[in-house]
Amino acid sequence: MEASAALPTFTPRALKLTGQLSRIPWINYDPLWPANIHSHPSTEPRHPTEDPNLRQESLHPRWKTLKQGYGSRHIFDIAPFSLWDDANQCFRNPKKDESQWIFAHYRAKQIRLEYPIVLIVTDTVPNPLPLTVACVAVRFVPSAPISTMPYVNTAYASPRVPDPMSSPLGRWANPTNEEAAEIIRILSTMANIKAINWVGPYCYVELCTDNRVYERRSLPGYVAGKSTTYHHSAVDFWKDIENNDFHYIFDPQEYAEIGVQDDTNYLQHGWGILHPGVKIASSHDPLAGIERNSTCGVRLQNERGEVVVTVANHSVMDSDDVYHPSIEGSRIGQVVERWQAQDVAMVALTPAVCFTNSEYFQATAPQRLLRSNQVREGSWCSADGITTGVIFLQCVGIRVGGIEGVASGITIEAVQYHTEKIYAMFGALDGKPMEGICGAPIVEESCSLSGAIGGGISGFFQFGNSQFAMSPVLDEIIDSGWELY
Repeated sequence: MEASAALPTFTPRALKLTGQLSRIPWINYDPLWPANIHSHPSTEPRHPTEDPNLRQESLHPRWKTLKQGYGSRHIFDIAPFSLWDDANQCFRNPKKDESQWIFAHYRAKQIRLEYPIVLIVTDTVPNPLPLTVACVAVRFVPSAPISTMPYVNTAYASPRVPDPMSSPLGRWANPTNEEAAEIIRILSTMANIKAINWVGPYCYVELCTDNRVYERRSLPGYVAGKSTTYHHSAVDFWKDIENNDFHYIFDPQEYAEIGVQDDTNYLQHGWGILHPGVKIASSHDPLAGIERNSTCGVRLQNERGEVVVTVANHSVMDSDDVYHPSIEGSRIGQVVERWQAQDVAMVALTPAVCFTNSEYFQATAPQRLLRSNQVREGSWCSADGITTGVIFLQCVGIRVGGIEGVASGITIEAVQYHTEKIYAMFGALDGKPMEGICGAPIVEESCSLSGAIGGGISGFFQFGNSQFAMSPVLDEIIDSGWELY
């Protein structure tokens, strides 16, 4: 249990300066951030009072303006205009002089407005590096890809097939739970639906691979006002499009090896307290000494007074025993409950292990769990993994999958499905989250300049490619009485 006294400061992550680590292209979006941090330690001596793991947001804010939705402005975003129209809740095209400003300031060869993201093609890495330009999330690349958005493997969509929904969704709004269920019910009379993804103004429908044949241009190209396309593959849509990845300007090479992980034993380091972001391990093959590694989540308590710590369920599938930092280290607890759809395993800690939610390395410290309807499109979050350090995520969409209660040609009254949030991802390692980040809490950013408290957990990192990440929502866990403790 946490003491009532002020929490101690934590020592830096003790990563080893191997050749692999020295090649990692660290992307520093943080203002006035010390060079010697947990994910990129320095050989230079540090003053003993300096603690790179304890972020003082009030002294060095990451944001000039932070909104619950689109339109936030990063601290390094110095554009004298905004491309987000607050009054109409939509993005706008830049005026001629605004385009000229972007071209000149970033030495841009091309500007691609693929809202909710701006793509700037340039041979010059901005320094410092902004997360937004003119209040829009930005990616800097040396050459333009075909598209920053996913694309499908069929030509089933046709704009000539009428939109089956009578009421359109907002262009930059995702459907509510009720709207999603209604879309599933109606669209399932026309096709066998495996999942539906909404990202900005686009809708990507995943079709079941059940031998049903669809003609070209036989399905509606607009559903609830969203431009809609269809993906038909036995491979999950987001894994099937990984070959769509493009290279960022700061990616010097491919990485053949797994990234260096933080092997620090925090039970023997500093004050001996664990917290979100530290490394946990579980046995994969005890006889061979093989282990699974992932990032620790948060501490929760339910209405019965039971206290647990969350980890990624898929990382502890072969054993209920959980260790830190490796299976050769300390056994810290045992899995007592599993949430398959949320990919969350709950671990009861051994009595000797202390844990706090008040520290999360460079990410925002978690304070509470959020329901899916409390996480608005455009909101910014951060997470911190054992191989990546801090990464930033902007909520841009939702995915509904595991659909039950529908059948082709039949309208069903009740529809059940699982919801995941879709995030545009920005961070180190060419944007690619390396093995080990799963289970990391995705936490709302805070901003002292605009009074945004932040700290809400929208989910736990489950999957990501070079552009997008996904995380199941926490509604069912909250409904079961769990809360941060």
